[in-house]
Amino acid sequence: MPFASVNGVEIAYETVGEGVPIIFCHEFASDMRAWHNQVRFFARSFRCVTYNYRGYPPSAVPTDPAAYAHDELVAELDGLFDHLGIPSAHVVGVATGGGVALNFAIRHPGKVRSLAVIGAGAGSVDREAWLAGARTLSDAIAREGMEALVQNIERAPQRQALRIKDPASWDEFIRGMRDMSPIGCSLMMANALMGRKPLFDLETEIAGLPMPVLVAVGDQDIPGFDTSIFVSRTAPHGALAVLPLCGHLLPVEEPALFNQVLGDFLAAVTCGRWGRWRAESTSEEAA
Repeated sequence: MPFASVNGVEIAYETVGEGVPIIFCHEFASDMRAWHNQVRFFARSFRCVTYNYRGYPPSAVPTDPAAYAHDELVAELDGLFDHLGIPSAHVVGVATGGGVALNFAIRHPGKVRSLAVIGAGAGSVDREAWLAGARTLSDAIAREGMEALVQNIERAPQRQALRIKDPASWDEFIRGMRDMSPIGCSLMMANALMGRKPLFDLETEIAGLPMPVLVAVGDQDIPGFDTSIFVSRTAPHGALAVLPLCGHLLPVEEPALFNQVLGDFLAAVTCGRWGRWRAESTSEEAA
């Protein structure tokens, strides 16, 4: 597996296929392996790039809490663009990755052909209660290891749809979680997730996004539902897809349906027509 050195941290990545790049950003409780159904599908027509954040082996696991600031994750994605020589790409992020992708698009709009934000925004609603729970979880992972995260995920309401309808994918998801680093996950929760801005605080920035934006959320994803509506209505070229009987991890729960929704979005962007967005008008609108 290749590595990119980004700000002194070794980041593991994979690239499959040829064509316009799609960069996939993973969630907190999984890593780039969770995108395998998307890579198999979209690598037929695109160059698919997946990677693990710092703290997620085989990427390096720094022990300095400052290395896990949310800004570092955004800079890490920018460094991966530069390492791979990618001037612009479609950027897709789920949950924590959706927040990374969104903030990257805000800071580097010229590098983002289109943006897909999936189930992002946990901690934006009932923030104080969420922060208290996140601190408890971070401490438990540091103290007890990855089994603390597994137990938390097994109880989470937004995870039950996958557990009930697809036991094989659920078991694979849990096995992958047990492979992850408790140091990395604890520090990621305590710094990147707890320190990031609530999505509602980014209203002005989201309203200025010039690119097409797809927002997707499961109808049972309570932490991401209100924020998904907010982002889709605030982005000038945003639209919302709600997948039925789905929780937090759409690409794993319903890969065929998710791939169809994302594929239709990418096809519209490629043709230069996504809602009121037109390829020939973006430079004027972004000015």
